[in-house]
Amino acid sequence: MVKIKRSVGNKGKNHWIDVMEIQCLINENTHLLKGIEPLLEDGDIGKSTISAIESYQKIVMRISKPDGNIGPYGGTLKSLNKTRKPRSKYGTCFDLATRDNLFPLNFIPAESYKSGMRSFGSSRSKGKRLHAGCDLYAPVGTPIRAMNDGIVMRPVEAFYMRTYVLLIKHDKFVARYGEISHVPNGIKNGAQVKKGQIIAYVGKLKFKKPMSMLHLELYRGDATGPLSTKGNKYQRRADLLDPTSVLDAATK
Repeated sequence: MVKIKRSVGNKGKNHWIDVMEIQCLINENTHLLKGIEPLLEDGDIGKSTISAIESYQKIVMRISKPDGNIGPYGGTLKSLNKTRKPRSKYGTCFDLATRDNLFPLNFIPAESYKSGMRSFGSSRSKGKRLHAGCDLYAPVGTPIRAMNDGIVMRPVEAFYMRTYVLLIKHDKFVARYGEISHVPNGIKNGAQVKKGQIIAYVGKLKFKKPMSMLHLELYRGDATGPLSTKGNKYQRRADLLDPTSVLDAATK
C-alpha cells in the first residue's frame, strides 16, 4: 500500500515526495480514467495533477463536488490503493536515457560497466542475488559529479565494506551513489545540487585486495520504503532501474 505523510492537491502541503506518490497512484488508475492523460511523475503539484485527483474523485468515487485533495488517512488514498494496477518491472528504464544527464565520473572507466561482475544483473552470492547497479571502477578519491540537478534526500549513510552512500532525487529518477568515502561541505539533507557539481568522492572497499569504484543504482522514485529490501533477487525496492542505458546516453 502506498502511503503519504502530508496532504496532496488543492490546499495541500504538497511535499514533492508525497506528490510523486500520488502522481504514480493516479497513473496506476488510468484504466478507470478514460481520456485522462498520464501524469508526469515529477513531484511538482500543478493544475494537471489537481485536475486528475478531482477526476478520480468524481468518476471513480462518484463525489459530486470533488475537493481535489488527498489526505494521508482519507478515503481518496484508500480508494486509489484499492483500485490501482501496480507497475513492478525491474530494470525497465522508460525514457530516462533520453534525458540530458551527465556521466557521474569525468572519464569512462577502462573496465566496462556493461560486462562481468560490474554490470547490472550480474550474479552475486553464488546466484542467490543479482547486482542492483553498475560499478564504475575509479581510483580512491575520484570526484563524483551530479548527473543532473537534484535534491539530497537524506544524510550520508553507511553502505558496504566501510564505504558510504548518498541519495539524490534528480529530475526523473532517484540516484543512489554508493561506495563513496565522503562528501564536500554543504552536501546534506535537503540541499540542492546542480548538474556537474562535485557531490562525493570514490571510497575504498575493505576487501583482502582493496577495490575502489562508484556503485550506481537508479530508482524510478514512485515506490515507498527502504531501497535495500528482501523479497526479490536484487534485494532492492520494486522501482529499481537498470542504469546501463542512462550511462550510455549520458554526456561524457
